[in-house]
Amino acid sequence: MENRAVVACRPDIDRRQALSIEALRFAIRAALFEFERIVEAARRLEGLENPLPWHEVFPVLVGCWSAVDALDRANDVLQHTGGLKTKWPWVGDFKAALEPVRDVRNGLQHLHSRISQMSENSPPTLGALSWIDSRDKYTVVGVTLSSSSQLYSIASLPFDRHEMHFVRDFTFSHDKFEVSLSDLMAAADRFSVAFEDYLLAEGFMSGEAIQGVRFQMRVLRDDTFGQPA
Repeated sequence: MENRAVVACRPDIDRRQALSIEALRFAIRAALFEFERIVEAARRLEGLENPLPWHEVFPVLVGCWSAVDALDRANDVLQHTGGLKTKWPWVGDFKAALEPVRDVRNGLQHLHSRISQMSENSPPTLGALSWIDSRDKYTVVGVTLSSSSQLYSIASLPFDRHEMHFVRDFTFSHDKFEVSLSDLMAAADRFSVAFEDYLLAEGFMSGEAIQGVRFQMRVLRDDTFGQPA
């Protein structure tokens, strides 16, 4: 079965390149989708008193890990998507923005190794999210999950005292590494727009033209393998 999502306008396209294009689109959109959910879930926590309900904090951290993983996948696919040149500003800038993602992602990917090397004073958390309180632009809010009663410091946001504002917003930290999700998503959004413009100029189908496909199989009594319903 042909990959009609992208070859409809370019029948000469290599199938591997077609898959790379779709994988890159998917990974970036997945990250942006998760970030919207992170912001929505985080806003609900503003003003709540400790201890916070586990089920309210959980979606925030799950979203952070999912967004970081999606961007790490995007970075991998980007390296193998033919036709994209690092010297193009929109490509080079996105690659540069993704540089700190791998370290954070590896924190959970290789958690077993970190556990064996932990000291007694290491914070037993799966990461923390810090952001600017939507009700007070001079206040930073942060959440984490931990089974310990100890207090932990979480990533603080840099503050510009000349301009009197925080220079970044939603920041996810894990172990000694951190990434600004706000900056990453802004970079992902800029890349996504430029990427779609590039694909259209090269004769590829727009991502908005791609359709979902539903399929099913029905097993018949006298047919072990079934037939398409």
